[in-house]
Amino acid sequence: MSAELPSKTPPRVLAVTVNWNSPDDTARLLGAFRAFANPACEVVVVDNGSTDGSLDKLRTAFPEVRFLVLPANAGFGTANNAALREALDQQIPYVWLINNDALPDAGSLAALVARLEADPRAGAAGAVVVDDDAAARIQAWGGGHIRPWLGGVRLHRAPAEPLEFLTGACLLLRTAALREIGLFDERFFLYLEDADLCFRLQKSGWNLVVADTRVRHKGSATTGRNRYLRSFHSGRSLVLFMDRHARLPRLTGLSAIACQSFGKLARGNTPAAAGFWAGFREGLRVLRRPEPTASPTPAAASTEFPHGR
Repeated sequence: MSAELPSKTPPRVLAVTVNWNSPDDTARLLGAFRAFANPACEVVVVDNGSTDGSLDKLRTAFPEVRFLVLPANAGFGTANNAALREALDQQIPYVWLINNDALPDAGSLAALVARLEADPRAGAAGAVVVDDDAAARIQAWGGGHIRPWLGGVRLHRAPAEPLEFLTGACLLLRTAALREIGLFDERFFLYLEDADLCFRLQKSGWNLVVADTRVRHKGSATTGRNRYLRSFHSGRSLVLFMDRHARLPRLTGLSAIACQSFGKLARGNTPAAAGFWAGFREGLRVLRRPEPTASPTPAAASTEFPHGR
């Protein structure tokens, strides 16, 4: 009888989700993590300055989860960076970023890790993100590509080329790649910070891959139905993204703002058009400020670590 080969120890993973005044969504996700009971995966919630008491509710309901507390809403990238720096400091090889309004399958993490393990030059892995309803329509097959002249993005509904970015709704990152390229650019508050990170990964020779696993996602949990606010952050982030990645950022910006504004006005969506203009102007103001580094080294802490395991 041949001896059985020992099973491979799964790599450590830090699962990170950001909560901002949305305890029900976050509790649903944490409940799923609890049901999965994966000993190789530690779960961290970054509370982004919640003001509705959700932090206390979540701490009580999930004492096994560790919480990183930010004093104010600092945006998606900054919140995740707080946990990413800790993962780098602890030499954790993979970090799983997942939106708090998402719900992965039981095998999602294993599938994502397998995709990165299969390609040593894969810096990030995405999933098939679907609507969180009975129809489960595909929102994004991993991610999509940027349409700079039109001022928008196109999410892929099936495997397609080119895959320029992976959506941050579900993103497994290799920390070795982050040590090389840095973390999220904290000038982005909302939208396109995931695309910026993916573009920087690819420019440094890292690959983007997609695992064939489904993750349900509600979408727009942060901005809700506020058309002005969604368009404001879209316009603001677009300026920052194009300044770094577009070949002709000024000309591309003029084209983008014309297409977006006229398109929204043609559909009678005046608040969205006004929001995009305001966000575009704010993005230009941000560009005049000194650019912060996306350093993977720990920053001066504005965080607390109130709960340990």
